Amino acid sequence: MALWQPEKEMPVSVAAWFDPRQPLDKRVVCLKVLWNGQPRVIKQFDLYHQDKEGETLLHYFSVSDQLRHYKLRFDSRKLLWLIEGIYEP
Repeated sequence: MALWQPEKEMPVSVAAWFDPRQPLDKRVVCLKVLWNGQPRVIKQFDLYHQDKEGETLLHYFSVSDQLRHYKLRFDSRKLLWLIEGIYEP
C-alpha cells in the first residue's frame, strides 16, 4: 500500500455518530468523509487512540471505505477534523 500524506494540515468534513453509552474507544463512529470533493462512505472502523498536545486533546481514527484507509485526527480545542494520511493499494 502507498501512503499519501498532506504537506500541511488538511481539514476535512466528517459525518460522525456519537454514542455516550458506548465505551470510549467505540463512542465515535465515522460514517462519511468528504475528501477531494467526494463523499467516502466508511465501511470499517480500524483503530482509535487519543493523545495530548499541550492542553489540547487529540483523537486519532483509522477508518476504511473498502478501497482506502484514512488516518483522521479530531482536534477537540478547534473542533476540527484533519486528514493525516491515506493508504491506497
